[in-house]
Amino acid sequence: MLVGLTEYGAARRVPGSKAILYIAGERGRYERHLFDCGVDYAEDDKAATKATFPFSAKSIDSFVNTHGHTDHMGKLLELYLAGFRGPIHATATTIAILKGQLKQQVQGEYWDTKEYNAAIKGKRGRDGKFLPFRKPRFKTEQVKELLSLVEGSDGPDELGHDYGKQVRVSDHLTITFYEAGHIPGSSQILCDIVDAQGRPTRMLTCFDLGRTDYRISGHPIFDTPLVRFPHTDFPDPDTIDTIVVESTYGAKEHEPLEDAIETLVDCFHRAHQQKGKLIIPAFSIMRTQMLLTIIYRLKNEGRLPEMPIYFSSPSGEEINKVILRHLVDCDETAKAEFKDPNNNPFKFPGLTYVRKSDADKALYEENGPFALIGSSGMGNMGRIVAHLKHAAPGKRHVVMYAGFQALGTPGYQMLNHEPRIRFPDGDVVELKAYVAKMGGLSGHADGPENVAHVTHIRPPGPNSFKRILIKHGESASCDALRDLIIKTGYEPSTVIVMEKRQEYSLP
Repeated sequence: MLVGLTEYGAARRVPGSKAILYIAGERGRYERHLFDCGVDYAEDDKAATKATFPFSAKSIDSFVNTHGHTDHMGKLLELYLAGFRGPIHATATTIAILKGQLKQQVQGEYWDTKEYNAAIKGKRGRDGKFLPFRKPRFKTEQVKELLSLVEGSDGPDELGHDYGKQVRVSDHLTITFYEAGHIPGSSQILCDIVDAQGRPTRMLTCFDLGRTDYRISGHPIFDTPLVRFPHTDFPDPDTIDTIVVESTYGAKEHEPLEDAIETLVDCFHRAHQQKGKLIIPAFSIMRTQMLLTIIYRLKNEGRLPEMPIYFSSPSGEEINKVILRHLVDCDETAKAEFKDPNNNPFKFPGLTYVRKSDADKALYEENGPFALIGSSGMGNMGRIVAHLKHAAPGKRHVVMYAGFQALGTPGYQMLNHEPRIRFPDGDVVELKAYVAKMGGLSGHADGPENVAHVTHIRPPGPNSFKRILIKHGESASCDALRDLIIKTGYEPSTVIVMEKRQEYSLP
C-alpha cells in the first residue's frame, strides 16, 4: 500500500478525531501526517498522568488541524509531551483559537491537580502508604514550545495559513485550506499527494462540514450565524479521488431554525414566569457565539422578556475576541452587525460578562429570573457544572441544551430525563428542573446536506470518486449516511464506513 488513511479515534464515534495519512516515501519509509488530535470524552481519562496514543507520537511528520474544537485538537499538547516535534499547519483563525484552548488546558490542569492533591492529603491507599501527590502535566512553557512549531507565521500574533493558499508540507504532500463553514477558521483540506513512485492522488477532508446553502427540495437553508457557507468550487474537482465526510447527523435532517428559536423563546418565558434560572450549557467555540447572536436579534425584535443575561465562560469570551480580530472570516451580516462597538451580538443591553469566579459563585444562590450561558456544552466540565447542580433540583428552573450530547455526560442524562444526574466528579443530584433541547442550531451538515456536498463536487457515475470514506459519527449515523450516498447513485463498493485503526488504501 503506497498511500493509506487510518482513523484512530472518530470511527463509528463522534469525538476523538485522529486520522493518519500514510505516504510511501524514499527508501521504504512511510511519511505519517496526522489530521486532528481530539479528545474522546468517554474514553480519555482526564486524570491520567501519562499521555498514551495508539501510534508513536515521535513518528508523526506533521500535524494538520481542521479546526479548534476540543474533539479535534484537545490532545495536541499531550501529543507534544509524547514526543511530537513536527510542523503544525492550520488557518490563522484556528491557531488563534488553539492558543486560547491550550491556555485553558494549562489552567484547568493546574486547578484539577490542586483540588486532587487537597482531596488526598493525609489519606492512605490499600498498601497503607500515603497517596502520592500529583504534578500538573502541562506547563505554560510547553505551550510556547508547541506554538513555535506552527508554520505560516508572519509574526508572533499572526500564526497560520490563509484560505486558498497551497502549502507544501513535504516532498509528497501539498495541502490547501478551504472554508468548512463550521466555526471560524474551520477547513476542508484538499490534499495533493504523490507517492514514492511518482503517482498522484487527491483527497478532500470534510471532517466537520458546516450547514450548506444547497437548494434541497423540502429542506430549509440555515445560514449559520457569523460564518460563511462551506466552500464548494474546488480546482479540478474531477481529479479528487477520495473524499472523507463526517456523519455526526448523517441519520437526521435538522429542524427548521424557527422551530429551534421557538424553543429558546419558550425557555426564556418559562424561566421568567416561574422566576427561575435558565441555564444554557453551550460549547465555548461557536455555539455560545451563535446563541449570543440569536438572542441579540430576538431582543431587537422584542420577542424575549426583560431579564438579565449572564455570560459565564472565560474561554467563550476569548473566542469572542478571536472572532472580532478575524472578521475577515465572518459573513457579511456579521461584519455589518459588528460595526457598532456598543450594540452588537457580543455587547448589548442586559448582557453581563461574569469574569471573576466569586461573581460566578454568587449566582448559585440567586433566585432569578435570569439566563446564564456557560461552557461546556455537555455540562461535564467548567463553571457550568456547579450551576447545573444548583438548578437541577429546582422545579422552577429551566435547563436548555443546544447541541449534541455524548453518551454518559450530564447533558445526555438530563435529556433522557434520568431522575438522578451523575457528574464527572461523582456528585449525584436529583433532576426536577424543566429540561429542553434547542435543535436546529447545529454547525454540522445533516444527511441531505452532506450528500448534496459530495454530489456537487463529483456527481455519481463511472468517473466519480474512487473512495468515499465516512467517519465522525455514531454507527447508526454512519450507516444511514452510507445508504443515502449509495441511493444517490454511487457505486456501493466505493462508499465505506471507516473502522477504528483499519488502514484504507487511497487510489
